Amino acid sequence: MFGRLEIFISAVPAVIITTSLHEIVKSIVACKYSGKPKQNRISFNPFIYMDPLGTIFLLFFGFGWSKPTSFAPNEFTNPKKTFMLIFFIPFITHLIIAFTMFYIYELLIFNQLISLVTASRFDIYGLILNSLQMIIIYNLTFATMSILPIHPFNGINLLAAYSPITATKIASIEGFFQAIIILIIVFGFAEIIIYSPVTNFLHQLSLYFRSS
Repeated sequence: MFGRLEIFISAVPAVIITTSLHEIVKSIVACKYSGKPKQNRISFNPFIYMDPLGTIFLLFFGFGWSKPTSFAPNEFTNPKKTFMLIFFIPFITHLIIAFTMFYIYELLIFNQLISLVTASRFDIYGLILNSLQMIIIYNLTFATMSILPIHPFNGINLLAAYSPITATKIASIEGFFQAIIILIIVFGFAEIIIYSPVTNFLHQLSLYFRSS
Protein backbone atom coordinates (compact mmCIF):
# COMPACT_ATOMS: atom_id res chain seq x y z
CA MET A 1 0.00 0.00 0.00
CA PHE A 2 1.10 3.57 -0.66
CA GLY A 3 2.12 5.78 2.24
CA ARG A 4 2.11 9.56 2.38
CA LEU A 5 5.72 9.88 1.18
CA GLU A 6 5.08 7.77 -1.91
CA ILE A 7 1.91 9.72 -2.70
CA PHE A 8 3.80 13.00 -2.32
CA ILE A 9 6.62 11.79 -4.61
CA SER A 10 4.18 10.68 -7.29
CA ALA A 11 2.25 13.98 -7.01
CA VAL A 12 5.28 16.14 -7.87
CA PRO A 13 5.46 15.29 -11.60
CA ALA A 14 1.68 15.55 -11.85
CA VAL A 15 1.78 19.09 -10.41
CA ILE A 16 4.64 20.16 -12.70
CA ILE A 17 2.93 18.78 -15.82
CA THR A 18 -0.50 20.22 -15.04
CA THR A 19 0.55 23.73 -14.02
CA SER A 20 3.09 24.24 -16.80
CA LEU A 21 0.80 22.77 -19.46
CA HIS A 22 -1.97 25.22 -18.55
CA GLU A 23 0.17 28.34 -18.92
CA ILE A 24 2.24 27.15 -21.90
CA VAL A 25 -0.93 26.52 -23.91
CA LYS A 26 -2.24 29.99 -22.97
CA SER A 27 1.07 31.58 -24.03
CA ILE A 28 1.11 29.75 -27.37
CA VAL A 29 -2.42 30.96 -28.17
CA ALA A 30 -1.60 34.52 -27.06
CA CYS A 31 1.57 34.67 -29.16
CA LYS A 32 -0.22 33.34 -32.22
CA TYR A 33 -2.84 36.09 -32.13
CA SER A 34 -0.70 38.90 -30.72
CA GLY A 35 -0.31 42.02 -32.79
CA LYS A 36 3.05 42.69 -31.14
CA PRO A 37 6.38 40.86 -31.37
CA LYS A 38 6.49 37.65 -29.34
CA GLN A 39 9.50 38.82 -27.29
CA ASN A 40 10.11 35.28 -26.01
CA ARG A 41 6.73 35.11 -24.30
CA ILE A 42 6.73 31.30 -24.49
CA SER A 43 8.96 29.45 -22.06
CA PHE A 44 9.06 25.69 -21.60
CA ASN A 45 10.65 26.00 -18.16
CA PRO A 46 7.87 24.52 -15.96
CA PHE A 47 9.07 26.15 -12.76
CA ILE A 48 8.28 29.71 -13.86
CA TYR A 49 4.60 28.72 -14.04
CA MET A 50 4.41 27.33 -10.52
CA ASP A 51 2.78 29.69 -8.05
CA PRO A 52 4.26 28.95 -4.58
CA LEU A 53 0.94 28.97 -2.69
CA GLY A 54 -0.96 27.29 -5.51
CA THR A 55 1.66 24.53 -5.72
CA ILE A 56 1.53 23.91 -1.96
CA PHE A 57 -2.24 23.66 -2.11
CA LEU A 58 -2.02 21.21 -5.02
CA LEU A 59 0.48 18.98 -3.23
CA PHE A 60 -1.26 18.93 0.15
CA PHE A 61 -4.93 19.53 -0.65
CA GLY A 62 -5.27 18.35 -4.26
CA PHE A 63 -6.54 21.76 -5.43
CA GLY A 64 -4.50 24.74 -6.50
CA TRP A 65 -3.48 27.02 -9.34
CA SER A 66 -0.56 27.99 -11.54
CA LYS A 67 1.14 31.39 -11.78
CA PRO A 68 -1.12 33.15 -14.30
CA THR A 69 0.33 34.63 -17.46
CA SER A 70 -1.13 38.12 -17.81
CA PHE A 71 -2.43 39.54 -21.08
CA ALA A 72 -3.77 42.97 -22.00
CA PRO A 73 -6.56 43.36 -24.58
CA ASN A 74 -4.50 45.89 -26.59
CA GLU A 75 -1.93 43.17 -27.26
CA PHE A 76 -4.29 41.44 -29.69
CA THR A 77 -5.77 42.37 -33.06
CA ASN A 78 -9.03 40.65 -32.05
CA PRO A 79 -9.16 40.62 -28.21
CA LYS A 80 -12.56 38.91 -27.84
CA LYS A 81 -11.66 36.03 -30.14
CA THR A 82 -8.22 35.66 -28.55
CA PHE A 83 -9.50 35.64 -24.97
CA MET A 84 -12.16 33.15 -25.99
CA LEU A 85 -9.42 30.86 -27.32
CA ILE A 86 -7.21 31.48 -24.26
CA PHE A 87 -10.17 30.36 -22.17
CA PHE A 88 -11.30 27.30 -24.14
CA ILE A 89 -8.09 25.79 -25.55
CA PRO A 90 -6.42 25.15 -22.15
CA PHE A 91 -9.75 23.76 -20.91
CA ILE A 92 -9.94 21.35 -23.85
CA THR A 93 -6.24 20.50 -23.52
CA HIS A 94 -6.70 19.49 -19.88
CA LEU A 95 -9.57 17.21 -20.87
CA ILE A 96 -7.53 15.62 -23.68
CA ILE A 97 -4.55 15.01 -21.37
CA ALA A 98 -6.80 13.61 -18.63
CA PHE A 99 -8.57 11.14 -20.89
CA THR A 100 -5.34 10.16 -22.67
CA MET A 101 -3.69 9.38 -19.33
CA PHE A 102 -6.83 7.54 -18.26
CA TYR A 103 -6.65 5.37 -21.37
CA ILE A 104 -2.96 4.59 -20.69
CA TYR A 105 -3.75 3.86 -17.04
CA GLU A 106 -6.53 1.45 -17.97
CA LEU A 107 -4.34 -0.30 -20.55
CA LEU A 108 -1.65 -0.85 -17.92
CA ILE A 109 -4.19 -2.26 -15.47
CA PHE A 110 -5.93 -4.34 -18.11
CA ASN A 111 -2.67 -5.88 -19.30
CA GLN A 112 -1.52 -6.34 -15.71
CA LEU A 113 1.74 -4.51 -16.40
CA ILE A 114 1.38 -2.61 -13.13
CA SER A 115 -0.20 -3.76 -9.88
CA LEU A 116 -1.71 -1.51 -7.23
CA VAL A 117 -0.54 -3.90 -4.54
CA THR A 118 3.23 -4.07 -4.38
CA ALA A 119 5.62 -5.86 -2.09
CA SER A 120 8.07 -2.97 -2.05
CA ARG A 121 7.22 0.35 -0.41
CA PHE A 122 9.08 2.25 -3.15
CA ASP A 123 7.97 0.24 -6.14
CA ILE A 124 8.70 2.30 -9.24
CA TYR A 125 5.73 0.90 -11.15
CA GLY A 126 3.38 1.77 -8.33
CA LEU A 127 4.71 5.34 -8.36
CA ILE A 128 4.13 5.58 -12.11
CA LEU A 129 0.57 4.33 -11.72
CA ASN A 130 -0.16 6.74 -8.92
CA SER A 131 1.35 9.62 -10.91
CA LEU A 132 -0.96 8.78 -13.80
CA GLN A 133 -3.93 8.88 -11.44
CA MET A 134 -2.91 12.29 -10.15
CA ILE A 135 -2.27 13.69 -13.63
CA ILE A 136 -5.82 12.63 -14.54
CA ILE A 137 -7.39 14.16 -11.43
CA TYR A 138 -5.32 17.37 -11.50
CA ASN A 139 -6.13 18.00 -15.16
CA LEU A 140 -9.85 17.45 -14.61
CA THR A 141 -9.87 19.74 -11.55
CA PHE A 142 -7.83 22.39 -13.42
CA ALA A 143 -10.33 22.24 -16.28
CA THR A 144 -13.18 22.67 -13.79
CA MET A 145 -11.62 25.46 -11.72
CA SER A 146 -10.30 27.38 -14.74
CA ILE A 147 -13.83 28.53 -15.60
CA LEU A 148 -14.06 30.61 -12.41
CA PRO A 149 -14.11 34.34 -13.27
CA ILE A 150 -11.71 35.20 -10.44
CA HIS A 151 -7.96 35.82 -10.55
CA PRO A 152 -5.85 33.64 -10.91
CA PHE A 153 -8.34 31.43 -12.77
CA ASN A 154 -8.87 31.62 -16.52
CA GLY A 155 -12.47 32.77 -16.54
CA ILE A 156 -11.50 36.31 -15.56
CA ASN A 157 -9.77 36.85 -18.93
CA LEU A 158 -12.87 35.88 -20.87
CA LEU A 159 -15.09 38.03 -18.67
CA ALA A 160 -12.73 41.01 -19.07
CA ALA A 161 -12.94 40.73 -22.86
CA TYR A 162 -16.72 40.46 -23.08
CA SER A 163 -17.84 42.42 -20.02
CA PRO A 164 -15.04 44.66 -18.74
CA ILE A 165 -17.38 46.53 -16.37
CA THR A 166 -18.43 43.29 -14.66
CA ALA A 167 -14.81 42.11 -14.56
CA THR A 168 -13.77 45.38 -12.91
CA LYS A 169 -16.48 45.03 -10.27
CA ILE A 170 -15.41 41.46 -9.49
CA ALA A 171 -11.74 42.50 -9.41
CA SER A 172 -12.56 45.12 -6.77
CA ILE A 173 -13.70 42.38 -4.37
CA GLU A 174 -11.71 39.44 -5.72
CA GLY A 175 -9.71 39.26 -2.49
CA PHE A 176 -12.91 38.26 -0.72
CA PHE A 177 -13.66 35.53 -3.28
CA GLN A 178 -10.06 34.28 -3.16
CA ALA A 179 -10.28 33.99 0.64
CA ILE A 180 -13.52 32.02 0.29
CA ILE A 181 -11.91 29.66 -2.23
CA ILE A 182 -8.92 29.08 0.07
CA LEU A 183 -11.23 28.33 3.01
CA ILE A 184 -13.27 25.96 0.84
CA ILE A 185 -10.09 24.07 -0.07
CA VAL A 186 -8.58 24.03 3.44
CA PHE A 187 -11.76 22.83 5.12
CA GLY A 188 -12.35 20.09 2.58
CA PHE A 189 -15.44 21.44 0.84
CA ALA A 190 -13.64 21.44 -2.52
CA GLU A 191 -13.27 17.69 -2.16
CA ILE A 192 -17.05 17.38 -1.88
CA ILE A 193 -17.79 19.88 -4.67
CA ILE A 194 -15.12 18.86 -7.21
CA TYR A 195 -12.94 15.93 -6.16
CA SER A 196 -15.69 13.47 -5.29
CA PRO A 197 -17.70 14.02 -8.52
CA VAL A 198 -14.48 13.73 -10.55
CA THR A 199 -13.35 10.51 -8.87
CA ASN A 200 -16.86 9.03 -9.07
CA PHE A 201 -16.97 9.86 -12.77
CA LEU A 202 -13.58 8.22 -13.31
CA HIS A 203 -14.69 5.16 -11.34
CA GLN A 204 -17.80 4.76 -13.50
CA LEU A 205 -15.76 5.33 -16.64
CA SER A 206 -13.26 2.72 -15.47
CA LEU A 207 -16.03 0.17 -14.84
CA TYR A 208 -17.44 0.84 -18.32
CA PHE A 209 -13.99 0.59 -19.90
CA ARG A 210 -13.23 -2.73 -18.23
CA SER A 211 -16.63 -4.25 -19.01
CA SER A 212 -16.51 -3.33 -22.70
